[in-house]
Amino acid sequence: MRTAIQLVKAEAANLCHEMAVGVCSWNFMVSPDRDLNAAAMGYGHIVLNRGIVEYTATDEEVCLVVAHEIGHHAANHVARGTSNQMIGALIGIAAVTAAGVAAGGRPDPSATRTAGEIGATIGRLSFSKEQEREADYLAALIMYRAGLDLDKARGLVVTMAASSGRMQTTFLDTHPAGPERVAAWDRAVGEIRASNGRLPPRA
Repeated sequence: MRTAIQLVKAEAANLCHEMAVGVCSWNFMVSPDRDLNAAAMGYGHIVLNRGIVEYTATDEEVCLVVAHEIGHHAANHVARGTSNQMIGALIGIAAVTAAGVAAGGRPDPSATRTAGEIGATIGRLSFSKEQEREADYLAALIMYRAGLDLDKARGLVVTMAASSGRMQTTFLDTHPAGPERVAAWDRAVGEIRASNGRLPPRA
């Protein structure tokens, strides 16, 4: 994983500074967890599970995982996710409070707390699928600029798609469904190659 970090880090930093919206300094930690997973959290923290090495077949696949988590920080997803959770919680609490007042009573504290938790969850999930798509796109862009083979990285996208067991995305899913994610990856790679690695306006 250290090799993967070194392969993508310089171009990732360049891209992050070009975007000028997120965190461009990262602290990598390796977890002994054997699941195929990783996480971006806090201020520039990235946790990579040991299982990534067991499930990946090429260095490019490991680079994809690293670049994807960097993409979350570069696009400021972590801070935006926290903000969305807070807004969702406030909306949930406000709805329960209004219902209690309309019924002529006072809202039950436990119901208010539950409404806040549900609102926070919805606030987090309602943006997560688009953030995952954007992180995939930025990962492909970082890897392209670093001179890495995107076709060799695609195998991991297919592996994740097959392991998800889902054929369509629902509102409460945090990641796009398998076929949707593979198709989005292929579109991203085609677009990036056609533009010779230019940062798209939407980023």
